[in-house]
Amino acid sequence: MEAIGGWRFGNTVNGAQAEYLLVPNAQANLAKIPDELTDEQVVLLADIASTGFSGAESANICIGDTVAVFAQGPIGLCATAGAKLVGASFIIGVEGDPVRIEMSKRMGADVVLDPTECDVIAEIKKLTGGGADVAIEVLGLQSTFENALRCLRPGGTLSSLGVYSGQLQVPYDAFAAGIGDYKIVTTLCPGGKERMRRLMSMVQSKRFDPLPLITHSFKLDQIVEISESEERHQEFSANPAPPRRKPVSVLTPQIAAKNNMKRSSRGTGRGNGRLRHVGNGIGFQITDGSSHG
Repeated sequence: MEAIGGWRFGNTVNGAQAEYLLVPNAQANLAKIPDELTDEQVVLLADIASTGFSGAESANICIGDTVAVFAQGPIGLCATAGAKLVGASFIIGVEGDPVRIEMSKRMGADVVLDPTECDVIAEIKKLTGGGADVAIEVLGLQSTFENALRCLRPGGTLSSLGVYSGQLQVPYDAFAAGIGDYKIVTTLCPGGKERMRRLMSMVQSKRFDPLPLITHSFKLDQIVEISESEERHQEFSANPAPPRRKPVSVLTPQIAAKNNMKRSSRGTGRGNGRLRHVGNGIGFQITDGSSHG
């Protein structure tokens, strides 16, 4: 039995937005959704939230730690929320987009630094009195990885969630020539039935609210249009959070009934939901268009 992360659906397992989806090792990867939780409350947990939270978990953040989170897209925002949940006393977000800056503060950041307006490393060291206990790198660039390393105090931990393309280097000075007692850990989206149960319990107990991360809803037959239209991208940036419409179901009742798992979740959510990065907005949800019932 293998517990798999939500990222595998659509990457190594085909059909994540099809009418039917074969879930490998279903007994280990399908988790029952409590009746009081909506589709929107759980659709982001299997991939986005699980990955973001894992950045804080893998860093072994202790109560009272100072944490810097580099990049505040959907995963970075969940890393910020995760750092707060596990006990960080002071959280610094690093982000240049105004919409995401405000959302970062909403998700738990005490301060958000714009890298286009200040020396982020110097400012973090100033705010923390010498360096952060933990830095979480989410963007997957050489520059953000290096900055995350340079902002740490001696003995600090760099928790890397970024997926890096090409060669990644660790400059000897950023690594204190190997005598800075730094720790670098990496994490890939944790998955499985028990992981999903735990994440849903965080939403159910109102310790974590993922709904602010969903800013737009569209039907599946609009995927091509919203993915390729520059006009749509500009619209998302200009209107990051329009009034929410009536909730929609991400898994049709007919499919749920046929599969005898009306309240189950894995992969990208309940079958056909997915969060995507668009323009300067936070994200949006793609649905099948049926009403939540």
